[in-house]
Amino acid sequence: MSFSFSNDTPYRIEFFSDTIESIRTFDVESQLSLLQVPSVVIIPNIENKLAGRQRTSFLSLLPEDTVIFAQDFELFASKWERMYQKAQEAFEALKGEVAHLPPAALFATAQGDYRGAW
Repeated sequence: MSFSFSNDTPYRIEFFSDTIESIRTFDVESQLSLLQVPSVVIIPNIENKLAGRQRTSFLSLLPEDTVIFAQDFELFASKWERMYQKAQEAFEALKGEVAHLPPAALFATAQGDYRGAW
């Protein structure tokens, strides 16, 4: 289950083994599904209450000998960079209005440690 900042209802992600079977929105009170969606983007919580906490990339939790496969890494990297740029623009637009962490503290970027590992 994932609660989105940009959607009024949460998402239910159902798995069969390690494969996503379906992604649906649902009503919190009745637990009934509302709408099936083809995909969802999950972003970190940028509220100030978590700003003081130590953040760890999920990639750092994987064993060192883990192999990550990507069908089209260049496409993934370009989309990731565009998402980072959008986050940077939103951060600049909200600067001073809301206390939150900058995107560099929330994203692994092409300039970060992880791209070289891929």
